[in-house]
Amino acid sequence: MAGVDCLPEEINVLTLNCWGIPYVCPNRSDRLEEIGRRIVKSNPQPHIVGLQECISKTDFEHIQQETRSILPYSKQYFAGPLGTGLALLSRWPIEEISITRYPLNGSPTALFHGDWYAGKGVAYAKVRYGKEPDNIIDVFNTHLHAFYPGHEYLCHRVSQAWELSKFLRGASQRRHDRALVVLLGDLNAEPTSLPYRILRHFVPDIHDTWLQHSLRHKKPPKGSQGGSNTREDDTNVQSGVTYGSPYNTWMWTRAQRARYLRQPGAPVSELGFPAGVGREQVMRIDYVLANVTPRYLKDIEIGPYTDRFGSGKDTGGTSKVDQGRGVWTVKSAKVGMVDRHPVLGCSLSDHFSVETTLAFQKIGKGVPISRQLSNEPRGADHRAFTGLKEDAGSETHVQELQGALELGELPGEPNTIELLDEIIHVLGENSKILQQRSWWRRARLGVAGIVLAGSLVGVWVVGVPGWARFLLALAGALASACAAVDAWAGISLYPTETAALEEFEWEVKNAKRSCDSVTSL
Repeated sequence: MAGVDCLPEEINVLTLNCWGIPYVCPNRSDRLEEIGRRIVKSNPQPHIVGLQECISKTDFEHIQQETRSILPYSKQYFAGPLGTGLALLSRWPIEEISITRYPLNGSPTALFHGDWYAGKGVAYAKVRYGKEPDNIIDVFNTHLHAFYPGHEYLCHRVSQAWELSKFLRGASQRRHDRALVVLLGDLNAEPTSLPYRILRHFVPDIHDTWLQHSLRHKKPPKGSQGGSNTREDDTNVQSGVTYGSPYNTWMWTRAQRARYLRQPGAPVSELGFPAGVGREQVMRIDYVLANVTPRYLKDIEIGPYTDRFGSGKDTGGTSKVDQGRGVWTVKSAKVGMVDRHPVLGCSLSDHFSVETTLAFQKIGKGVPISRQLSNEPRGADHRAFTGLKEDAGSETHVQELQGALELGELPGEPNTIELLDEIIHVLGENSKILQQRSWWRRARLGVAGIVLAGSLVGVWVVGVPGWARFLLALAGALASACAAVDAWAGISLYPTETAALEEFEWEVKNAKRSCDSVTSL
């Protein structure tokens, strides 16, 4: 099979939100073509690329054409009225693909938000990089619901993170040996947010590669700007931000762009930077998550393991790692795509990319794994890096955030019941939002009915002048259209949302009951 003769010891992964919404995003075609060229020029060159908001088929074909020399295999995913915007480029053959839409994804009546029409979901690809059964990469690409002022869609993002965690957990449980599970995407969730913590807590095998790199080097890894792409007063949590950076020209006002963007033909040295650009929107919301832990090795020394829902699982006895086995580790992680367009002078997207190199490190025969991970932190730092922490009642126990706590990266990880209670609280708040939405829908229907009845009376009963009759007829037509849309949403769409919420609530409460029953034993 072409392209899979030699097993790679390193796999380079890149994820980027392209900001490629047709008729909305300025300079879209020129920017996305340049993104394709920059992918080829990346150092190191990526083997797997996940794109979000790459909606236009023409734009994707341009990127395909630019990257075909290094990424000959590709797939653009389609779902929903406008498409998912998700796309994958690969150095190796793609064996299987699927796209699963999220049950909860915004409202069709929120026309200026548009998430419902994007058909957001989980795009999956099974990429084969070798001939053996375990020489595969399960690649998941996603884009969660966008963040808007208020908390109207928080429940939707939480639900999407819950669904995503089930896909990742299933894939990580099936993998073995050299198989790799990777999640790429724009989660629209910061490291302290509930959707992010759901993924970290309920999929213990999947790790944030940026955070893992930070733990390994005991400091946040720097982006291409030399560390200036951070919020000054919060560099630990927001290290490696990909959205809202003052270095991104799309965070500037229109007047600032008109004044400081480089004009065609101007030298690079004349690039300006507005002094008044704030850092209030700086966020790290784009991620590469991967199974960079040694727990999948069958012969690693490990004791009974309890999963996050309280069911005990014996992962095997205690023995040494066999010759040829190994672990995937994070070699490097950086923020990329920060250089501006060579002609337009603008940033390539309103996001920066995340670029990660995963390295496979073999373990010698009969030698404990802790002695083979060279140049890693020792003691508590080593346990934090490998994902293993000594705990009473078991020989080893997964504790992902230990090192993050030592670095001041994230708040303390709650136990499962606390996290489930937090999800249930979000569901309760969402119920109040749905009640308010239902009240406003009935109010709109009432007003539309009154306007329609008044227009009919004015047109057919009262002898009003011709221009007034036209205005009354127009008002009646608009009222009829609004009433029809609200009726359509109330009959066919909102019941679907309610059903999805009920299913989600049942799953969460059932998980909590399982935890309570285990705790009471």
